[in-house]
Amino acid sequence: PPSKRLQKLQNQRMIKLVLITSTVLVRIEGNAADEEFYFS
Repeated sequence: PPSKRLQKLQNQRMIKLVLITSTVLVRIEGNAADEEFYFS
């Protein structure tokens, strides 16, 4: 059924979004840690 395919597609988009978000957050935290290191 098409609804099943749509569901799978939405899940993949959701996973991608979560991965991107977590990657960005990790980068921000990493940058903050670097700044703390340099300015301490």
